[in-house]
Amino acid sequence: MVRALLLSALSALAGVLPAGAFAGETPREALNRLWPDYVAAFTTQEGRVVDNGNGAITHSEGQGYALLLAAETDDRPVFDRLFAFTRSTLMIREDGLAAWVYDPELGHVRDRNNATDGDLLIAYALIEGGERWDDAALRFAARRMTRALLDGTVSVAGERQILLPGASGFDAEARTDGPVVNLSYYVFPAFRALSELDPQARFDVLERDALALMEESRFGPRGLPSDWVALGGEAPQPAEGFDPIFGYDAIRIPLYLAWAGAGQRQHLAPFVAEWSETPPSIVWVADGSVRSAFAENGYRAVAALVACVMNGTPPDPALFQRLDPLYYPATLQLLSLLALDERQEACP
Repeated sequence: MVRALLLSALSALAGVLPAGAFAGETPREALNRLWPDYVAAFTTQEGRVVDNGNGAITHSEGQGYALLLAAETDDRPVFDRLFAFTRSTLMIREDGLAAWVYDPELGHVRDRNNATDGDLLIAYALIEGGERWDDAALRFAARRMTRALLDGTVSVAGERQILLPGASGFDAEARTDGPVVNLSYYVFPAFRALSELDPQARFDVLERDALALMEESRFGPRGLPSDWVALGGEAPQPAEGFDPIFGYDAIRIPLYLAWAGAGQRQHLAPFVAEWSETPPSIVWVADGSVRSAFAENGYRAVAALVACVMNGTPPDPALFQRLDPLYYPATLQLLSLLALDERQEACP
């Protein structure tokens, strides 16, 4: 999802999270402590996740993140509220995918196109919820959404499988520089879960091709990917019509790599190099100039996760003392905690 409207926003990875890295609190305990604050700040009684940094809209991405976090914190009442709103309000497409944005000022969906990362996150959350609560209906819904994703968003560019950001508007027929991808939509932890649910889906091929594409999408002097990447030329390039920045979207690329333990160390190396010198920032990839630093702790939490995975650097507990006031960085805080918990062996 484009974040221009927001205010301000390893083959196997191995080792053990240092004892006391969270001042006596484990990442899972910190996640459970902050989750009620997240629910109070960003969800409504009807089950809508409010992006308060983006005009109070609700999008499939936010529903997916919150559903996943509800499953991980064993919060079935909130999960059910979230899924009820998602199913009744966003899942109105005939192909089984979710419309990407609900506008509270309109009182209905503003754009029926899907956002593929949102669909992946919803399916992932349904799998996790189905396993946690032994709910066959949730597993069935996840399987249906997985099939819809494969049918509607997986395409081919050259000899590679790619994940289109939406079912409409991003292929070679729709764009002169197309197809266009958003590498932050490759939710690697979801790929693993969906592959276990449906081994014939071959998300392993999609992951393999994504990792190769990420190595080719390092632009400018800093070697960072842009939020949106065009594949219509001889080599990947920042996509036309989007600011050529490493920004609010692309910061999730290292989050998902580190969380899933996907790829090799070189896939995370550009981010380690970047953040060893400067805090996480919006970067104009062509010339490497820093446009602005990310102010909130959620962005620094992603950098801390990557540093822990790559160098064994313990995360700063101050990053998780309290929730950021905006939806997106607050979500990154909780996702980083979840990743630290699930990848404890990744932080020597």
